[in-house]
Amino acid sequence: MSRFFAALVLACLVTPLAAQSNSARSATATASIHVDGQLTLTTAQNMNFGTVFSNAGLVASSSIPTVAQWTGSVSAGATLSVSLAVPATLDDGVGHSLAFACGSTSALFHADQGAQSGFNPSTGLASYSVPGASSGALTLTVGQDPGTGSCTVDVRTLNPAGGLFKTYTGNVVATVTVL
Repeated sequence: MSRFFAALVLACLVTPLAAQSNSARSATATASIHVDGQLTLTTAQNMNFGTVFSNAGLVASSSIPTVAQWTGSVSAGATLSVSLAVPATLDDGVGHSLAFACGSTSALFHADQGAQSGFNPSTGLASYSVPGASSGALTLTVGQDPGTGSCTVDVRTLNPAGGLFKTYTGNVVATVTVL
Protein backbone atom coordinates (compact mmCIF):
# COMPACT_ATOMS: atom_id res chain seq x y z
CA MET A 1 0.00 0.00 0.00
CA SER A 2 2.79 2.32 0.53
CA ARG A 3 3.51 2.39 -3.23
CA PHE A 4 -0.13 3.15 -3.93
CA PHE A 5 -0.18 5.85 -1.29
CA ALA A 6 3.05 7.38 -2.65
CA ALA A 7 1.64 7.39 -6.21
CA LEU A 8 -1.57 9.02 -4.97
CA VAL A 9 0.34 11.77 -3.13
CA LEU A 10 2.53 12.37 -6.19
CA ALA A 11 -0.55 12.61 -8.45
CA CYS A 12 -2.15 15.15 -6.10
CA LEU A 13 0.96 17.32 -6.10
CA VAL A 14 1.42 17.25 -9.88
CA THR A 15 -2.24 17.96 -10.79
CA PRO A 16 -2.43 21.46 -9.19
CA LEU A 17 0.83 22.45 -10.87
CA ALA A 18 -0.56 21.44 -14.27
CA ALA A 19 -3.80 23.33 -13.61
CA GLN A 20 -1.88 26.48 -12.67
CA SER A 21 0.03 26.53 -15.94
CA ASN A 22 -3.29 26.59 -17.91
CA SER A 23 -4.92 29.43 -15.95
CA ALA A 24 -7.03 32.02 -17.81
CA ARG A 25 -6.83 35.79 -17.74
CA SER A 26 -9.37 38.40 -18.76
CA ALA A 27 -9.40 42.15 -19.34
CA THR A 28 -12.24 44.56 -20.06
CA ALA A 29 -12.49 47.15 -22.84
CA THR A 30 -15.16 49.83 -22.70
CA ALA A 31 -17.33 50.65 -25.70
CA SER A 32 -18.73 54.19 -25.65
CA ILE A 33 -20.53 56.71 -27.84
CA HIS A 34 -21.38 60.38 -27.30
CA VAL A 35 -24.69 61.39 -28.87
CA ASP A 36 -25.26 65.06 -29.70
CA GLY A 37 -28.61 66.40 -30.70
CA GLN A 38 -29.58 66.77 -34.31
CA LEU A 39 -27.89 69.42 -36.47
CA THR A 40 -28.72 70.53 -40.01
CA LEU A 41 -27.34 73.38 -42.12
CA THR A 42 -28.25 74.31 -45.69
CA THR A 43 -27.57 77.27 -47.96
CA ALA A 44 -30.72 79.39 -48.16
CA GLN A 45 -29.34 82.21 -50.33
CA ASN A 46 -26.20 82.88 -52.34
CA MET A 47 -24.62 86.34 -52.36
CA ASN A 48 -25.30 87.73 -55.84
CA PHE A 49 -23.88 91.16 -56.66
CA GLY A 50 -25.56 91.14 -60.08
CA THR A 51 -24.02 92.75 -63.16
CA VAL A 52 -21.87 95.86 -62.79
CA PHE A 53 -19.77 97.95 -65.15
CA SER A 54 -15.99 97.77 -65.06
CA ASN A 55 -15.85 101.28 -63.57
CA ALA A 56 -18.16 100.39 -60.62
CA GLY A 57 -15.35 100.70 -58.06
CA LEU A 58 -15.94 99.13 -54.66
CA VAL A 59 -19.33 97.35 -54.66
CA ALA A 60 -20.88 96.69 -51.21
CA SER A 61 -23.40 93.95 -50.46
CA SER A 62 -25.45 96.27 -48.25
CA SER A 63 -26.05 98.65 -51.16
CA ILE A 64 -27.13 95.95 -53.66
CA PRO A 65 -28.71 94.52 -51.29
CA THR A 66 -27.49 90.91 -51.11
CA VAL A 67 -26.41 88.43 -48.44
CA ALA A 68 -25.18 84.89 -48.07
CA GLN A 69 -27.61 83.05 -45.80
CA TRP A 70 -27.79 79.60 -44.24
CA THR A 71 -30.62 78.03 -42.25
CA GLY A 72 -30.74 74.93 -40.14
CA SER A 73 -31.83 73.38 -36.91
CA VAL A 74 -30.27 72.00 -33.76
CA SER A 75 -31.57 70.42 -30.57
CA ALA A 76 -32.73 72.93 -27.96
CA GLY A 77 -30.15 73.58 -25.25
CA ALA A 78 -27.14 72.92 -27.50
CA THR A 79 -24.03 75.07 -27.36
CA LEU A 80 -22.60 75.90 -30.78
CA SER A 81 -19.63 77.54 -32.42
CA VAL A 82 -19.78 79.14 -35.87
CA SER A 83 -16.93 79.71 -38.31
CA LEU A 84 -16.80 81.17 -41.80
CA ALA A 85 -14.20 80.77 -44.52
CA VAL A 86 -14.33 83.84 -46.76
CA PRO A 87 -12.26 83.84 -49.96
CA ALA A 88 -9.85 86.73 -50.56
CA THR A 89 -10.84 86.88 -54.22
CA LEU A 90 -13.63 86.02 -56.63
CA ASP A 91 -12.24 84.31 -59.73
CA ASP A 92 -13.41 83.82 -63.31
CA GLY A 93 -11.75 80.42 -63.69
CA VAL A 94 -9.27 81.53 -66.34
CA GLY A 95 -6.79 83.55 -64.28
CA HIS A 96 -8.63 86.80 -63.52
CA SER A 97 -9.73 87.76 -60.01
CA LEU A 98 -11.35 90.55 -58.03
CA ALA A 99 -10.59 91.34 -54.37
CA PHE A 100 -13.37 90.19 -52.03
CA ALA A 101 -13.74 90.85 -48.30
CA CYS A 102 -16.37 90.87 -45.56
CA GLY A 103 -16.34 93.52 -42.84
CA SER A 104 -15.71 92.96 -39.15
CA THR A 105 -19.42 93.08 -38.23
CA SER A 106 -20.85 91.42 -41.33
CA ALA A 107 -21.90 88.08 -39.77
CA LEU A 108 -25.09 87.58 -37.77
CA PHE A 109 -26.22 84.37 -36.04
CA HIS A 110 -29.60 83.73 -34.46
CA ALA A 111 -31.45 80.76 -33.00
CA ASP A 112 -35.19 80.75 -32.29
CA GLN A 113 -35.91 82.24 -28.84
CA GLY A 114 -32.24 83.35 -28.58
CA ALA A 115 -30.46 86.65 -28.97
CA GLN A 116 -28.92 87.70 -32.27
CA SER A 117 -25.14 87.63 -32.16
CA GLY A 118 -23.13 89.73 -34.58
CA PHE A 119 -19.55 88.63 -35.13
CA ASN A 120 -16.47 89.04 -37.29
CA PRO A 121 -16.34 86.34 -40.00
CA SER A 122 -12.55 86.26 -39.67
CA THR A 123 -12.67 85.19 -36.03
CA GLY A 124 -15.98 83.31 -35.88
CA LEU A 125 -18.41 82.92 -33.01
CA ALA A 126 -16.73 80.89 -30.26
CA SER A 127 -19.85 79.95 -28.30
CA TYR A 128 -23.59 80.41 -28.69
CA SER A 129 -26.11 78.79 -26.34
CA VAL A 130 -29.43 77.80 -27.89
CA PRO A 131 -32.20 78.35 -25.33
CA GLY A 132 -33.88 75.26 -23.90
CA ALA A 133 -37.29 76.60 -24.99
CA SER A 134 -36.11 77.04 -28.59
CA SER A 135 -37.53 75.14 -31.55
CA GLY A 136 -33.90 74.86 -32.62
CA ALA A 137 -34.36 76.82 -35.86
CA LEU A 138 -31.22 78.82 -36.67
CA THR A 139 -30.16 81.42 -39.23
CA LEU A 140 -26.71 82.65 -40.24
CA THR A 141 -26.39 85.73 -42.47
CA VAL A 142 -23.29 87.42 -43.89
CA GLY A 143 -23.07 90.78 -45.61
CA GLN A 144 -26.02 93.01 -44.75
CA ASP A 145 -24.90 95.24 -41.90
CA PRO A 146 -24.17 98.76 -43.25
CA GLY A 147 -20.73 100.20 -42.58
CA THR A 148 -18.20 97.59 -41.56
CA GLY A 149 -20.80 94.85 -42.00
CA SER A 150 -20.86 94.70 -45.77
CA CYS A 151 -19.01 92.31 -47.98
CA THR A 152 -17.30 94.05 -50.88
CA VAL A 153 -16.04 93.26 -54.34
CA ASP A 154 -13.36 95.62 -55.57
CA VAL A 155 -13.94 96.00 -59.31
CA ARG A 156 -11.00 98.45 -59.36
CA THR A 157 -8.67 95.41 -59.07
CA LEU A 158 -9.88 94.11 -62.44
CA ASN A 159 -7.25 93.59 -65.07
CA PRO A 160 -9.22 94.61 -68.19
CA ALA A 161 -7.06 92.51 -70.54
CA GLY A 162 -9.36 89.51 -70.89
CA GLY A 163 -11.14 90.15 -67.59
CA LEU A 164 -14.25 91.80 -69.00
CA PHE A 165 -17.58 90.09 -69.69
CA LYS A 166 -16.86 87.37 -67.10
CA THR A 167 -18.63 86.01 -64.05
CA TYR A 168 -16.45 85.96 -60.93
CA THR A 169 -17.25 83.48 -58.12
CA GLY A 170 -15.92 82.25 -54.81
CA ASN A 171 -17.23 80.05 -52.00
CA VAL A 172 -18.11 81.37 -48.56
CA VAL A 173 -18.18 78.29 -46.33
CA ALA A 174 -20.15 78.24 -43.07
CA THR A 175 -19.46 75.63 -40.39
CA VAL A 176 -21.64 75.17 -37.30
CA THR A 177 -20.26 72.84 -34.63
CA VAL A 178 -22.00 71.43 -31.56
CA LEU A 179 -19.63 71.88 -28.64
